Amino acid sequence: MTTTTPAVELFVEPIEELAFVEESWRSLSPSPGSDNPYSTYDWLSAWVSAYRPRRLLLVRGVAEGGTVALGLIEQAVGGRWRFAGRPVTPMRGLRTQAGYEEATWSAFGGWLRANPRKWSTLDAEGLATPPSLPRLRLTAVTNPRVLLGPSFDAYLDSLARSTRKNLRKKLRRVERVGVAVVEVPESDRARTLAKWLDLHRLRAVAKGEAHTGMEARLLDLLRTVRPGGRLALRVFELRADERTVGASVRLDYGDTAWAYNQGFDPQFAELSPGIILELESIRHAIAQGLRLFDLGPTDYRYKHDLGGDFSVVLGVKAASPASHGPIVRWLASVYAGSEVGNRRRRRTPAAEAASSTLATGSSDAHMLPTRGPRGHSKSRFGAPRKAALRSASSQR
Repeated sequence: MTTTTPAVELFVEPIEELAFVEESWRSLSPSPGSDNPYSTYDWLSAWVSAYRPRRLLLVRGVAEGGTVALGLIEQAVGGRWRFAGRPVTPMRGLRTQAGYEEATWSAFGGWLRANPRKWSTLDAEGLATPPSLPRLRLTAVTNPRVLLGPSFDAYLDSLARSTRKNLRKKLRRVERVGVAVVEVPESDRARTLAKWLDLHRLRAVAKGEAHTGMEARLLDLLRTVRPGGRLALRVFELRADERTVGASVRLDYGDTAWAYNQGFDPQFAELSPGIILELESIRHAIAQGLRLFDLGPTDYRYKHDLGGDFSVVLGVKAASPASHGPIVRWLASVYAGSEVGNRRRRRTPAAEAASSTLATGSSDAHMLPTRGPRGHSKSRFGAPRKAALRSASSQR
């Protein structure tokens, strides 16, 4: 016997603060395949507090007399809408009660088609399946995940022999020189997070990169986010001679550890501090009884060396059915690639991240890459678009 999901009625209305929908937001229980810490009330309320967006819209889906979906949209100039969280949130979209995902996105697409003059473009990131939205453009983004074993040794044994040998060699090297990774207690997080930001900037400068999202407001967000229930914030630091020479941030949510970002002193690059931080974070996650380790969007070779699979998420860009929709989308893409746009983003950290982010398949969060390395083999690093989209529904 088949069951039919009740129709979802969609409401889109201005909102000044999230507090009045906190209870409804917390009551939603998404399906395991689409749940993530970045759509929780704790993360988004901290983002609103830190970034203070000028205009916000609340998307609310109602079915059978109750709220079954909520989402927060930031309004930019020119009718450009984007799900809240940029530029430091790798997954942005609707938070939906399990079983109502397809009906909610369909209702939202219907609302957008019925109100073409109220918006021009809409973007989202990190979705598991293609939503039903007008004039949709999709980008498949590799998002490696590691299935954790019962022990750290079992995890290492699951890797390729050459990789396992190399990683153990790195671990022995840092142990021999007296370098160690420790979890930072909550009482000392503010100091370590400030150092983490400095180290990330130092590494970016050494690589000739500019990561505009790494600035003081991100620290405010991480200091404000209120761990509780299924969400926990973890901070790790790499110590050498009583100095912090590397640091990483992770979110634990449900049965998954979500690696967020890291930074380290380039002077210690010979010790592979980034890999060591990730390995010790994986060791800690296994000890905590977690099942998965999410390495974040973008396709780096080291993620696959650590055992990351080829999970795929989707970047989404929709445009209004009205004539101005494609025009605004085109103008935004032209501006994003222009020297004026590049100068503005370098000058103003608060400036909108380039819409070309979706076109390049890179997220503004997790490593915040200005350009990610391209794979040398399509079969190794980038499935064709159709295959990626087909597999997306089975990921996350």
